[in-house]
Amino acid sequence: MVAPPYGGGDGGDGGGGVGGGGGGGLMAANTPAFVGALPVRGISGIGGGGSAVGSFVGVPLPLAGVPRAAPAGGCGGSGGGRHPRPVPPTRRRRRVGVVAATAAPSPSPTPPPPQGAPVAEDAVVWSSPQALGGTPGASAAAKGSATPPAPSPTHTVVLVTGFERFNAGLYTEAVAAAAAAAPRLRLAVYTDEDIRGGRQEALAADLASADIFFGSLIFDYDDVAWLVDHLGSVRTRFVFESALELMSLTRVGSFVLGGGGGGGGSAPPATGATSSSDGRNAAAPASSGPDTGEAAATLDDDGRPIGGSRGGIPPAVATLLRKFGVLGREEDKLAAYLQLLKAGPRLLRLLPGRRVRDLRHWLSVYAYWNAGGVANVAAMAAYLSTEVLGLPSSATTSAGSALGAAAAVVVPPPDPAPATGLVHFERPGYYFRNPAEYVAWHAAAHPDRVDRPRVAILLYRKHVVSGLPYINHIVSHFEDAGLTPLPIFINGVEAHMVLRDQLTSAAAEAAADAADAAADAAADAATAAASPVSRLSALLSGGAAAAARRRAAGRRHRRRPDAVAVDAVVSTIGFPLVGGPAGSMAAGRSPDAAATILSRLDVPYVIAAPLLIQDVAAWTRSGVSGLQAAVLYALPEQDGAVDPVVLGGLVGDRILLVPDRLTRLTGRLRARLAAAAKSPAERVVAIVLYGFPPGTGAAGTAALLDVPRSLEAVLRRLAADGYDVGDALDRGGADLVAAAVAADAVGTAAGGRASRSDVAAVAGTRGLVTPDTLRRWIGPVNTTRLTAAWGDNMAAWTNPKTFDGALPVGGIRVGNVWVGIQPPLGVPGDPMRLMFERDAAPHPQYCAWYRWLEEELRADAVVHFGMHGTHEWLPGSPLGAGPYCWPDKLLGNLPNAYIYAANNPAESALAKRRASATVISHGVPPLGRAGLYKELAALKPQLAALQTTLTIAAAGEGRGDFPPAADTPAADEPAATTAAAVAAAAAATAATTGAPPPPSSPHPPAVTAALAAVVSTATAAGLDADTREVIDWPALVAGGASLSAAALADAAAVLAARLHVVENRLYSVGLHVFGRSPPPTAVAGTLSPLLAGFLPPDDADLVAAAGGGRLSREVLEQDTLPSLAVAIAAHTAPSAEGADAVDGVAMAAAAAPAAAVDAAAALRGTPPAPPPFDTAPWEAALPVAIIDAIPSAVSVSHLLGSTHMELDALSATLRGGYVRAAPGGDVLRDGPGVLPTGRNIHSLDPYRLPSPAAAAAGAALAAEVIASHTATHDGAWPQTVAVPLWGLDAIKTRGEAVGLVLGLVGAVVVRDATGRVVRFDLRPLADLGGRPRVDVLVSVSGIFRDTFANTVDLLDDMFRRAAAADEDPSQNFIRAHALEAAAAASIDNDGDGDGATATAAAVDDAAARIFSNPPESYGSGVAERVQDGNWEAGSELADTFVARNAYAWGRGVRGAPARPALDALLRTTEAVVQQVDSVEYGLTDIQEYHANTGALVNAARAAKRTPSAAAAVTASIVEAVGAPVTSAGGRVTNRALTPLDDLLRTEYRAKLLNPSWAAAMLATGPGGAYEVSTRATALVGWGGAVGFGDSFVYEQMVGLYVEDEANRAALVRANPAAYRNVVGRLLEGAGRGLWADPPAGMLDRLRDEYGSVDAVLEGVAGERAGG
Repeated sequence: MVAPPYGGGDGGDGGGGVGGGGGGGLMAANTPAFVGALPVRGISGIGGGGSAVGSFVGVPLPLAGVPRAAPAGGCGGSGGGRHPRPVPPTRRRRRVGVVAATAAPSPSPTPPPPQGAPVAEDAVVWSSPQALGGTPGASAAAKGSATPPAPSPTHTVVLVTGFERFNAGLYTEAVAAAAAAAPRLRLAVYTDEDIRGGRQEALAADLASADIFFGSLIFDYDDVAWLVDHLGSVRTRFVFESALELMSLTRVGSFVLGGGGGGGGSAPPATGATSSSDGRNAAAPASSGPDTGEAAATLDDDGRPIGGSRGGIPPAVATLLRKFGVLGREEDKLAAYLQLLKAGPRLLRLLPGRRVRDLRHWLSVYAYWNAGGVANVAAMAAYLSTEVLGLPSSATTSAGSALGAAAAVVVPPPDPAPATGLVHFERPGYYFRNPAEYVAWHAAAHPDRVDRPRVAILLYRKHVVSGLPYINHIVSHFEDAGLTPLPIFINGVEAHMVLRDQLTSAAAEAAADAADAAADAAADAATAAASPVSRLSALLSGGAAAAARRRAAGRRHRRRPDAVAVDAVVSTIGFPLVGGPAGSMAAGRSPDAAATILSRLDVPYVIAAPLLIQDVAAWTRSGVSGLQAAVLYALPEQDGAVDPVVLGGLVGDRILLVPDRLTRLTGRLRARLAAAAKSPAERVVAIVLYGFPPGTGAAGTAALLDVPRSLEAVLRRLAADGYDVGDALDRGGADLVAAAVAADAVGTAAGGRASRSDVAAVAGTRGLVTPDTLRRWIGPVNTTRLTAAWGDNMAAWTNPKTFDGALPVGGIRVGNVWVGIQPPLGVPGDPMRLMFERDAAPHPQYCAWYRWLEEELRADAVVHFGMHGTHEWLPGSPLGAGPYCWPDKLLGNLPNAYIYAANNPAESALAKRRASATVISHGVPPLGRAGLYKELAALKPQLAALQTTLTIAAAGEGRGDFPPAADTPAADEPAATTAAAVAAAAAATAATTGAPPPPSSPHPPAVTAALAAVVSTATAAGLDADTREVIDWPALVAGGASLSAAALADAAAVLAARLHVVENRLYSVGLHVFGRSPPPTAVAGTLSPLLAGFLPPDDADLVAAAGGGRLSREVLEQDTLPSLAVAIAAHTAPSAEGADAVDGVAMAAAAAPAAAVDAAAALRGTPPAPPPFDTAPWEAALPVAIIDAIPSAVSVSHLLGSTHMELDALSATLRGGYVRAAPGGDVLRDGPGVLPTGRNIHSLDPYRLPSPAAAAAGAALAAEVIASHTATHDGAWPQTVAVPLWGLDAIKTRGEAVGLVLGLVGAVVVRDATGRVVRFDLRPLADLGGRPRVDVLVSVSGIFRDTFANTVDLLDDMFRRAAAADEDPSQNFIRAHALEAAAAASIDNDGDGDGATATAAAVDDAAARIFSNPPESYGSGVAERVQDGNWEAGSELADTFVARNAYAWGRGVRGAPARPALDALLRTTEAVVQQVDSVEYGLTDIQEYHANTGALVNAARAAKRTPSAAAAVTASIVEAVGAPVTSAGGRVTNRALTPLDDLLRTEYRAKLLNPSWAAAMLATGPGGAYEVSTRATALVGWGGAVGFGDSFVYEQMVGLYVEDEANRAALVRANPAAYRNVVGRLLEGAGRGLWADPPAGMLDRLRDEYGSVDAVLEGVAGERAGG
């Protein structure tokens, strides 16, 4: 039967065949339909009618039914035939003690035992064959008698399913099948949705009278809490593979799994929970000590409770493990545990005693449940009835019962399907024992397919034995796609064992060959080196034979004789490879073991699965969310999984697949495997460089990466690997980038202005795509979307980048490597608009450009070169791409390698998940300290002179008592300390700095002269702007006569402290070169602050490790630690570094005949440990804490020398290999844990946010925020604090900003027994120390919103409970503000004429506190307006921010418009607190800070009704560089609030205005010049956002980059567009009034410069002399 192309006919009544669900058909090749109602070759289907359900980006998606715009299909048939479940060829039957009556043949999977079979004494009898699914009444009919009515049920079993919601129908079917076998038993089947849905009351009523509760795979905290509250009256409870709090309630007679045996109410909820003010289980506050933000429980480093229930194997079963011995690898113990559970009933059957019997009942019921399928569940029901409850079966009832004893049959044992095996729909009912048997069968059955690539597909065993149709649909699709599938089913925890023990690969065999050869060579060398006597002795003693046996054993270990070679592995399981579902708990996870196994195979490891707990409508509407997101993304990513594909999801209680997604999965696999099969010389690689934002010098740059030098390094490595790179190595990276930029200029500029480029000159470097070709490439649906946005004439001159009626693709080709510049996203005035419009479409040339790479260039892989491009930000599902998601559609099947900075796991996760990228991390530039320069350098000795004169004056050498300047000091007195010398030095300094003569002063002349010098230099440096709040500058400028000596000393101390901050400020030195290790001097720059982070926070602890002498913190930071860092860097310096390392790796790879194997071997582990570092010489100069930290620093230094692994990882990706995963993060915070680079970096488990340390740090910071506000506002509490939450900050700090929100609200983290964060509970007001709950406006970035959706839901739940709490509004500002907003939005509900009243529903509506962009959108739009200059006043930027972020998010709320709620909160916001997480991304480094934090501050001020209220809104920054350091008193010493303006000044002084920073950047060429350019843009952005415009910043920029001829020339030579942007931004700042009173001569110079460089860019004039 073939589905018609348009509309389907009436489906027949299935009947076990493919007729069911005939409606629908396929609309077109580009229109997806769901497998399940469509016929699949050789497979029976499930019947179903036609209906359209769900949509992708507004396009209706047919689900087993009628497509949009197609004729309506006929009615689906009844789908009579169920998909056949695989049944083993034979079943072992338990013996029966009576002869069963002859009955009609039954179609049940388990036939009755043969006649005459004896009955075992412990046999359980069935009433009739129909209990296993046979025809009702068959046995009675055989006897020719009528069936009497069945007895009424007297007992109830309540069954609740969670993660297996799709099996609800199976359980319902099993109820009917078990009815005759257990007539006294009623099975009430529910799902976890019923707990919070319309059937909750019915479920509660059933539980109240239930005899047995059965629950499986229930994890949601609220569901668990509800069940815990309602299970108290149920005496027998079976709970399997659920939250540990629920499993701990398991009780079967005397067997109690949790050890307590209590009922529902007495069972403990989540660890540390108590009753909160809102009546729910809440975490109790710590009984003593500071607020930690955690429930009262002692937690380990992973957030797991210590001393409580920590999960793992239940004690009773652990006893069996010890008794029967479960030995082997640590990672195999979970699989052994399941095997023991399966064997448990047999092991315990012969043991006497009630406790053993009860344990056997538990194990038996688990075995039935785990076996799956209708027959097993029906048998489980009968077992519960007869064995557990002791109810009579119909075979043992009175003489008038239904069938009588003669009809009895045995309750069968659980289906004996193996724990692991393989299946294929062409062998229904048969389980292959191992891959070898399967491959042999498959080769015999299909000899024409033996040369196809083999793909192992990991499947859930329960899904296989339950006969879920999607299993065979997947297998069939792989066969049709030209792949040989190995459908391997597992329970879930054996995946790593299958991969390790039963599979191999070409790479694994090559590595084994190399190991064998090495072993033989070593043995031969040892034999040759031995003396003749030794050889003879070994021969006579059998030593040679023993050595041969050892070598043979090694070969057997490296080779599995029955292992089958595969080319890829696809897991439909999700979760971690080791541990499966149990691996979601930290205790069950073993990423190192997984990495070792996957590295050995060295093949792609792909996650592709249907959604098991999320329906298709929710997926298409808002993407994959909740626990399902962790299962498919966060957890597998920690093993290095790539290319996640959502294959389908739930429709009702069925799992249906989307054919388009199956095609995408197999298409990408085929592309990867085809590339792997080619020789390197045949592979075509497309390298994508970036060029946005346009006009700023961004072309050919990437954040933190030196693109030209990195491109050259990559091409050298490719050439060494055998790729055809043409003449690329002769041309060099800079020339290639420039050529690619020139080629990209072909066509009209965005907006229709004709390009000046000579098209003919670059004709050979581009392609032209006609609109008709593009239509064919993207299909009719996407064409409609495209033309709706850009017009029917897609190549119109008004559209971006068109030429001659076509869409150009500019780039250069060198050999088989193509290099091009990624197109812009939008149009002038809105260059990035595609990032902000959910339903928008990329412009036609953008689409043509990407599709051309696959369709015309025939690239084997694409490499996105650095951080970051725009492709992954295109409109589409935030998580779980569908057929109409633009990133997925444009990339197609191309394998995507993405080079990304190792310190940005947040945005790299977006590339992994939305652009199917294999992320390859690269190192960040080394760190340096800003030091002092120019006026700042001069000011330091001037301050020392002033402080000295003040000290001398205070000691008695008063005014008029100073000796003459010519006097000679006493022989024993240093000349520099005499008053005369100090005064002379001060006067001389004042003269050289041009300070005016001081007026008459009451202070000594030396003090006055020193003060004048300080004032002159400090004001020239702009330090008066920093300190105007604490220093009386008018008085200082007047000579300080009105100030006391103490006030002068205080002013000097403040200035000295500011200098200290700037001098020790860290910054990134230059840019990183991909694959190149930093030299030892640069490594030392990173190690010094790393070591400083280990210094004890309390000075009392600064005691030498040897000798106990007191140590000076200043000496340690300024001298000892830098010296130690230099020593460590020298100790671990690699033999080849820098450029030599790149060339050396390339040459070594070229010389090796098996370079790919060598590269794979390098990826299988980290470099060997460095030699020990001798700490003894340092112990007298360092505290114990630093001595203990030296091994970590040594590891960091050593691993920084292994940066060549970046090139190894890229090489492995391009040849289709595996890249080991590692967490992304900062070296300063995470140490060696984020090294080496060249890893497929991942984020963190979203269910662990915040960590215990982060929660404590956040709570401490909240206390500081509140204290700071009350200190400056006459004791008034802050009403509302705005806190931005960003994905990058959250990942790197483990959620400190989330902890800040909790601390302000007065809430704590509640974790379940596995350490998962499950609730944020309100602390009682009495525990808040008399202060109220502070309201919080939470502004979340799009990445945080998508990555931590569960955290967003928990925060929203917390805010809504706070708004509804029965508390005094004066002590709960959340409730107070919600009541006000609800009253304002309500009507007179009670009819008493008093106007608005706030109903509970209205209060809940007004409780929205979490705001972000609309669904599928990112960014505030402010940076784009600043970039394009299309704004007049700062208020416009505030309006843009509010309009883009006025969408509420939370539990059940996914981007609902909520402008009134946001406006109301902004009116009460009194402070904004933002966390900054790293050195590399400071406030002045990237546009996002002024576009979000700055705009948020602006919006809060704009919302105020008076200027004074607006001015009172404060903005503070918390720098969270490095792990939090806590003092003995519980204070986090390295987290402090810094006023926004102060930090901006520090940032500008340390970087943009610093000659050292500028020199390092300009030395890197175009990329460094662009870094200067983007900071100039950010300066204007901060001016527009918060009014920042200190004149010293603008004037010193002019001096450093325009008037300094060497720097100006370097900028113009390297990147004239960047220089033009720098000059243009300075002029813009003056024009907008941000730069107050600029010197006229400076402006004239800037205007001249702008015209000159503009002429250079236009090609009219060359660079002027000296340029």
